[in-house]
Amino acid sequence: MPHALHTDPLHGFIEAPLPDDLRHEIETTLDGFGFRFGPALIRKHPAGCDAIVDASWFENPSASSQQTKSSARQMHRLLMYFHRPDATLPQFEIIPRIGLITRVLSASAGILGLPMLDLPDEPEFMRRYMIVTANPESVRTLLDRPAIDALIEARDLRIKSTDVGIIAMRAIKHSRSRRKTDDAAPRDDFERMIIDATLACMAFTDDPEAVRRAADAVPGSFTEEAVQTLMRTGGMIGAEMRKRLVPQSAVDALRDQPPPRSKIDPSIRRCAWGVTRFPMLITGAFALWFPAIGVGLLLSTATVPNAIAIGTILLVVGVGATIAFLLLLRHRLIRQHIVRRGIVVPASIKTIERTDTIINDERIHRVKFRPEGPRQSSEEMLIIRIGASYLDRARRIRREKAITWILQDPAKPRRALWPEGWVLEVE
Repeated sequence: MPHALHTDPLHGFIEAPLPDDLRHEIETTLDGFGFRFGPALIRKHPAGCDAIVDASWFENPSASSQQTKSSARQMHRLLMYFHRPDATLPQFEIIPRIGLITRVLSASAGILGLPMLDLPDEPEFMRRYMIVTANPESVRTLLDRPAIDALIEARDLRIKSTDVGIIAMRAIKHSRSRRKTDDAAPRDDFERMIIDATLACMAFTDDPEAVRRAADAVPGSFTEEAVQTLMRTGGMIGAEMRKRLVPQSAVDALRDQPPPRSKIDPSIRRCAWGVTRFPMLITGAFALWFPAIGVGLLLSTATVPNAIAIGTILLVVGVGATIAFLLLLRHRLIRQHIVRRGIVVPASIKTIERTDTIINDERIHRVKFRPEGPRQSSEEMLIIRIGASYLDRARRIRREKAITWILQDPAKPRRALWPEGWVLEVE
């Protein structure tokens, strides 16, 4: 296991700028905003690289990008990121049972439908940590004896996994920038974190056999295991999953049906334009009633206190609601038109960019597609926005350099949708 047991925990690390791809992966995994990174230490690894960096960010679990920093919780952590771009890891988070937020999260797990892994044979470990994962059987296989013992010894190490790497993090009082002092305590804090993270994550990052066993723990892919787990778990997350679930067969039928398409599967309609229904009902009601009440107050001959001011405010709100309704209607009609009359175009995924926009509690990512085929320009790029639920599929397709397909508006080629990105189950 490379580097893991060297007597110097910083053996092989060199100070270097944090690469853009690692920065992107860290920001995507932690899903906050206002990230700031200190000097980074980088170490090459046969399967990728390891990075150590001080980071600060504001937690942003469900707020819009307009949320002010004063109302968000700021985090300061030392991160050790084990980047393994060619690995395929199950997703999980190991959270120390420390603090009020963790206790609230544990108590509300059933209502939310938060998928948890229990290890009944490890009472000491379960007293110290909670494991959040939709891949319980796969992660159970990964958590071998050394990993569990290392986490028990570490006490407060937080670990978060994605498909291409592991982040271990801890709040420490002193960063590496203070190691030049003669005080031994800061050195111990920093190096203790590196040792704990390395020992705890060895089974995930340096043992291909363990990763293979995790992949073989259940039939099908990690994605299938996650979907089935969330469907069984129930709660709010399970209900949302059922609404978003689009079978591969429905997407294949859409692709194979020539335009104009008349038979659109309900799951396709929900993903393509169904999300506009509730906002249109709200804005439509505001657009209908507020201007009427406002005009009534302005024209009223009765003595109503502040009638002109209240009527003007209601009128302005009603006009704003009307504009919002028309914009939503336009968005809905555009997507309906693409689904029904769009042309199927093979495409490859070139880049995936994280944005600060959050819609329906999901961070939006901007995906750049390059249409493939003899009629397509090699420089042409199309940008399609997707929610975080569909990010893993996009990352996998990009990593495998596979060809997917998009629906392109024949009249306005810059408009396109990615129906394959809506699939959360693999049949």
